Amino acid sequence: MAQSPILTLAAGTVGAVIGLAAPLINAMTARLGGRRQQQRELADQIMEIFAEPRTLDSLLGGAHSAARRRLYLLGVRLTDPDARHACEELVTSAGQPGASEDEIFPAWEKTIAEISRVSRGRR
Repeated sequence: MAQSPILTLAAGTVGAVIGLAAPLINAMTARLGGRRQQQRELADQIMEIFAEPRTLDSLLGGAHSAARRRLYLLGVRLTDPDARHACEELVTSAGQPGASEDEIFPAWEKTIAEISRVSRGRR
């Protein structure tokens, strides 16, 4: 019977620790879910750039391409390094003087694949 108060005290302590830690764990998982949702929204905005007809032409629009600028600004906000690098690669290749659709197509294809992966929420 001497162990019963010790067992009760230990169980109460464990219960208190779990009760105090639960809000912290809940906040961390909610923040993680919020970040993922934010990244999905960014990926969807990038996919909207590609939904326009003649997307590759708009990316090649000379030194002042609005589509390329928007892609760059959205791409640097991505936390996924592969997706961010794919966007940067496409912006760089499309910004080269004399670049053609055939030259930027591999970078475009890689960007679509990476952004789609982020949009689906896969790592």
